[in-house]
Amino acid sequence: MISYLLPILLQIIFWASIVGILHSYGAYPILLNLLSKGKELSNDRFQNVAEEWPHVVVLMAAYNEDAVLEKTLTSILGNDYPTGKFDVLIGSDNSTDRSHEIVRTLQNEHSNLKLKVFEGRSGKIRIINQLVEECRERFGPNGEPPIFILCDANITWSKDLTKKLVSHFKRNDVGLVGATVIDDGEEHAGIAGAEDCYVNRENRMKFQEGVLWGATI
Repeated sequence: MISYLLPILLQIIFWASIVGILHSYGAYPILLNLLSKGKELSNDRFQNVAEEWPHVVVLMAAYNEDAVLEKTLTSILGNDYPTGKFDVLIGSDNSTDRSHEIVRTLQNEHSNLKLKVFEGRSGKIRIINQLVEECRERFGPNGEPPIFILCDANITWSKDLTKKLVSHFKRNDVGLVGATVIDDGEEHAGIAGAEDCYVNRENRMKFQEGVLWGATI
């Protein structure tokens, strides 16, 4: 009996896997396009009035990122956001290159830039969690919690990125906002076209899921 059922079971698993792949890469994107056509995100957002913008804290875990860190931090610190409501916390995972020097040099001009050096290797998740705990202690149990923006060390920001992200949090039902990622292809010119296609498709699908269900899969 088992020898008879096993080939049938294997065929079911095989064809179910094929259907799953076709759904993920073919049917699902087509379905998203059809269902989201003509739909837009809500216009109930923070507008360009300084006093109503919430406090923002950028959290970054970095390990030996001196090749890209200065460019990234310069773009973040140059963002168009109200003074006094924008902080940047860098958690160094015991970096051994020039990362600490780069951050400390930028601190001379930007008092809202903070560096915390972790001894030993902790990993990105532990560092981010500890930075969040420090923010909770700073703002206290009765203070209004800030909006956290998580960022990798190799992501360059557009000047208005912070406001575009934060504007959606005027609605109480918004818990997470995703940015549009653009791959410049500088470091992998040979596959830049394929990378660009993949990233654009991912951005489009995240937006479509957002306007349909308010969440991204």
